[in-house]
Amino acid sequence: MMRRLAVASIALVCLVVAAACTSDSPKSTATTTTSDRSNSSTTTSPDTDDPDAHFTAGWPEGSGGDCGEHTPGKGHVLMTFCNGPATVTAIFDGTPHELKGVCWVNGPNLEIDAGVAPGPGFTGPWPDYVTTQVPLEAGAIRGAVVFANVGGVRRQSSYALGTLAPALAQGTGITADTLRTQKVTGEVKSIAAIGDDEVTATFDCGGG
Repeated sequence: MMRRLAVASIALVCLVVAAACTSDSPKSTATTTTSDRSNSSTTTSPDTDDPDAHFTAGWPEGSGGDCGEHTPGKGHVLMTFCNGPATVTAIFDGTPHELKGVCWVNGPNLEIDAGVAPGPGFTGPWPDYVTTQVPLEAGAIRGAVVFANVGGVRRQSSYALGTLAPALAQGTGITADTLRTQKVTGEVKSIAAIGDDEVTATFDCGGG
C-alpha cells in the first residue's frame, strides 16, 4: 500500500501538467514531486475514481477538503489546495487572479500549489490552479517551471526567473519550520523572449 501511495504522489503534478499539455497546449512541462508528505492531517477520500491515483493522506497541511464544487477523488480531481494558508496570485496580461494554496518542502524544492489540481479524465471547464517549484534557498530564482490555469486560460513557463524570500538573508535555507515561523514570499516570471507564455506568479506562504 505504501509503495502505491508513493508512486501516486510522485506522479501527481506530472499528471496534471501532462493532461494540460496533451489537451490544447503545444508545450510539455512537468513539475516532478518526490514524496515526503508526512505533515498532513488529511485523510483518504472515501470516493475514488482510481484508488491508485486519488488520495489525500500524507499531503501538507491545508491540502484536501472541498474547494467550491471540487473534492479530491471525485470527478477525476487529484487534489485541492484552496484551504491552505498561502496566497498565490497569477498575473495574466497585467490582471491579477488570487488563489489560496500551500507552500511545502518537497524533496530539494519548495513547492507552491494553489487552487484545484485536475487529473486525466477530468471533464468540464478546468478549475483555477497554479503550481511551481523553486530551490530551497532565499535569493534569486532561475529556471523555475510554472503552470497556471485561470479562468480557462492555461499558461506555462519552462524557465521562469524570480526571487524567493527577500525578507531573509540571501542564501538562507528554507525549511518547514521557516515556512511556519518566517514570512516567506516570492515571485516567478516567465521570459517572453524565449517563447514562454506570459505568466507571473507571486506567493505569500502565510507564515510568520
